[in-house]
Amino acid sequence: MRSTLIRIAATSLVQFLAVTASLGQYQFVRTTNFFPVADATIRSDAPDNNFGGAPFVMAGVINAGAGLSRGLIRFDLSGLPTNATVSNATLTVVGVNLAVQDYFRLSRVLTDWSEADVTWDSPSLFSRWYAPGGQIGADFFGSYSSSSLVSAPGTNQFTDNPPHPGAGLVYDTQLWISQPTQNYGWILQALNEGPNGSLVELGSGEDPGNQPVLTVGYTLPFTPPVLTLVSSGGGQFCFSINIEPYHGYGIQRCSDLSRTNWVNLLTLDPPPYPQEYQLCFPMTTNNMFYRIGYF
Repeated sequence: MRSTLIRIAATSLVQFLAVTASLGQYQFVRTTNFFPVADATIRSDAPDNNFGGAPFVMAGVINAGAGLSRGLIRFDLSGLPTNATVSNATLTVVGVNLAVQDYFRLSRVLTDWSEADVTWDSPSLFSRWYAPGGQIGADFFGSYSSSSLVSAPGTNQFTDNPPHPGAGLVYDTQLWISQPTQNYGWILQALNEGPNGSLVELGSGEDPGNQPVLTVGYTLPFTPPVLTLVSSGGGQFCFSINIEPYHGYGIQRCSDLSRTNWVNLLTLDPPPYPQEYQLCFPMTTNNMFYRIGYF
């Protein structure tokens, strides 16, 4: 008999969630780090050579204008929920080998490429860039997604600072979450690709201690609390509720759904992170109904 009453109570909890529900203003920002799934250097002085297996990615001017290099890097974001809203994105890179201090930029790539086959002339086998090394506006977006002063050796960050609303690290990662087939990563270039430009070497995915890290902060739609019966026995029953930051919660009880005499049992402050919260109450011989509201 008691288990039946508990089941009725649990059902009533779900049905009465909307009685005191109201969505809060803020959302919890989750953060995930990603490591490259593909990276490579393309060089004009070696237009048919592939450098996808190198422990570093190059970008900039080679030997005072004797050649030009650009780097390619891609991350797999399929681990993020498709309903995620990106709030911030940062790419951390480590300069290795060469001493340099100059500006470099990232632009969203528009052409698919293969780490094992990409060269200055070709993004993959049996295909060609629109122009050797990639053509702006065709092989990569016409406006950069981020630019940064890179100092090497040392750790550097590219943040979301685009000059165009259709680009940016946040814009790009959001696009790749919603349209993963368009995720061709970024191309890294020296801001000055003239004869007086600089050359940088950054640790690649083949150098685990210095590999690039893409940090993505994102939010998810608020999930109203749902009560789930966990256990019953020993004179009590327990249920759990999902709670999220920036929302407080109130648990109430009554003995008759036809009345309005709900009794406040517990108020929960906003938690620091999303979690399951377990509650236990004593069994009674009378019907008891429980509900939760959030604010």
